[in-house]
Amino acid sequence: MNPASSTCPLCQHDAIIEMECIACDADQADKTVSVRTCPACDFAWQWPLERTVEQSNAFFQHAYENKREASYFDTHLRSQISNLQLGFLNELDIEEKTLLDIGCGDGNFATEAAKNGWTALGLDPAIPPEKEQQTTLAHLKLTSASLEHLPPDEKFMCVTMWDVVEHLPDPEPMLKNAWDRVAVGGWLILETGNYQSAERLLCGRGWWAWQLDHRWYFAPPTLLQFLKSFDYSESRLADRVFRPWSAKKPTFRAPSFFQTSLSIAKRPWRISAILSEHGAKRQAAAKWPKWAGLPIFTLAIRK
Repeated sequence: MNPASSTCPLCQHDAIIEMECIACDADQADKTVSVRTCPACDFAWQWPLERTVEQSNAFFQHAYENKREASYFDTHLRSQISNLQLGFLNELDIEEKTLLDIGCGDGNFATEAAKNGWTALGLDPAIPPEKEQQTTLAHLKLTSASLEHLPPDEKFMCVTMWDVVEHLPDPEPMLKNAWDRVAVGGWLILETGNYQSAERLLCGRGWWAWQLDHRWYFAPPTLLQFLKSFDYSESRLADRVFRPWSAKKPTFRAPSFFQTSLSIAKRPWRISAILSEHGAKRQAAAKWPKWAGLPIFTLAIRK
């Protein structure tokens, strides 16, 4: 997919909308990212790109090495997230527990998987060198090598890409390579922020997923559209968000007009904000009732 194209990279619609959004991961409060959106298929992408691949790798390697407390890079929180993600894998009833984790970061998920009986291989160009060198679990390997360096016939019953697809300069070849590594009967699992969420509408230009390293903004139907050539046998959308602080569910119910009136009666000085908030919730519920409640979604497809 070409983010510089004047048409939508997904559906080729030519009525593109451009906007400036707050870069929520930037050090400067006024830093923005340029986002293009397609009103025809509800897909969005960043252009021009704020970081090169090399800059992104350097940023994430530094972040994983420093493990900022109470952030995405906090080792304790990462372990909690990994165990929630492993719970989803267990629901897929995979008998041969072979795992390839692409974009494994500091290797936390692959490590937790190996502790739970999986033979796990984690790949990431930004993996901290000490993680690559100090792996002690018998069924775990972490490496900065790419997919192309693996034996061509090596297959896995589960290939995971947690929070990866939004970072890829060109997701199509990487996802096809990942799919080639899935054994027959196995699963490819993708997790990313949900562009078709009530949260995105409510937050507007301040949505957390507008980030310097996020190049693509998928939703369940647009990701499935992107994967339609993979000839998968079934797909599953996880019914929850794999974050310990989130109890979000896929289905989303908008406030009634009575609830809106009641909220205004209690806080009349906030009438404009209440009308805007409730209007966004009604729009999300009407357009995406089955997944608007998920700020982050996980999609699995089976070969």
